[in-house]
Amino acid sequence: MRYAYSIFLLAFSISIFSCESDPYSDFQTRASDNLKYYKHIDNDGDNIIVGDYINYHVDFLDEDGNVLETTRKAGQHMELVFPEPDMQGQLLSFLNLMTAQDSMIVVLPVDSMEQSSIKQKYPNGGNALVSIKVYDVEKAEEKAKKNAEILSKVKENYTLDPSGAFYYRIPDRGTGKVAASGDQIAFFDTYTRNNVQVATSFGGQPAQVVLDERRLDAVPFFRSFYYVGEGDSLQIAVPIDSLSMVPPGYQRGEIMMIDFRILNITRKAELIANYEAIKKKAEDAARVEVQTTTNIGYYKTGKLKNLKRTTEGVNYVVHKKGTGRKPKAGDLLTVDYVGYLMDSTRFDESLSRESFTFTVGQNQVIEGWDKTLLELPVGTQATLFIPYRLGYGEQGAPPLIPGSADLVFYVDVKDAKKQ
Repeated sequence: MRYAYSIFLLAFSISIFSCESDPYSDFQTRASDNLKYYKHIDNDGDNIIVGDYINYHVDFLDEDGNVLETTRKAGQHMELVFPEPDMQGQLLSFLNLMTAQDSMIVVLPVDSMEQSSIKQKYPNGGNALVSIKVYDVEKAEEKAKKNAEILSKVKENYTLDPSGAFYYRIPDRGTGKVAASGDQIAFFDTYTRNNVQVATSFGGQPAQVVLDERRLDAVPFFRSFYYVGEGDSLQIAVPIDSLSMVPPGYQRGEIMMIDFRILNITRKAELIANYEAIKKKAEDAARVEVQTTTNIGYYKTGKLKNLKRTTEGVNYVVHKKGTGRKPKAGDLLTVDYVGYLMDSTRFDESLSRESFTFTVGQNQVIEGWDKTLLELPVGTQATLFIPYRLGYGEQGAPPLIPGSADLVFYVDVKDAKKQ
């Protein structure tokens, strides 16, 4: 609503100006560069000076009142510590004519614009109307006092880490395992500044980090993860001045407050095992690709050896005979598979995700699978050549499987459980 009112006020002003022979006759002229400006909201108070903390917005309009660019897209006020004169630039220098809650329009010749990205919004040249709205101004002394009060409360309620880089406390203890070097921690986190939320991962995907001593120089407060376990709540306070770079949404001298909820901890050994399993799956996928496409070529030319045939008409070749139990109808069967058309086009696979589990012999899959897999003991790896009548029939399964398509499946029978 505030944004809409601001634009309405500006458009109203422009409509008045457009009725005059000189639409900018009520504007003042800045002596230093002859730029025209008009303060349509002018409050009492000290003007902005170097070092003040400012919340503001800037809108760029054409002379018809159309907004071409705005700083409001982010949904938050722009923030700035008002810089020294040689760092202010063309527009920021107008802020020293303003105080809190002031609004100003600056007439800026497009050819003189310093920001090329904004200049491109005005292909016809002419003048840009720049609306500047200042919301809050906080003096450096007031800001420093407020930051000191926050830090004092932190020191009363938090423990200073031995590194001296942050303060922490653990308000709630869970009952899970405690983190160690090399473990991976999954957590939700919320960043706040002056009791206002800056960012959060709650409601989304948990963040994850692997504890590594080498990362502590870059992100010292990760050390706090060594103090927590699964189910813990962790709160830390980080003086921004202790960081090499200022995070987005914060200013020097402030305190960054972060709340963590530790969800789970994965041990280093498990991480390595998971990595090895993923690596093996990738290697298996490459091996299966070569093996199956080669077998398809031999099958089509009648040169594939050791073929077997089910009574239903599925041809198959066993690459590795399993030593486990043979599945029975109604068992919960788990398999890895890769599916191909007869031209070696791969249309589906499970090797890059979790294995496929279903009840065998209950028409939950195509008939060529349902009958043939009952012949393969757990641990068997085989290639099945399934005629279309035992697959997806004349209709196929568009768009991946055309009608009347014979299919080829590499299968690896992982498990069979009675239900």
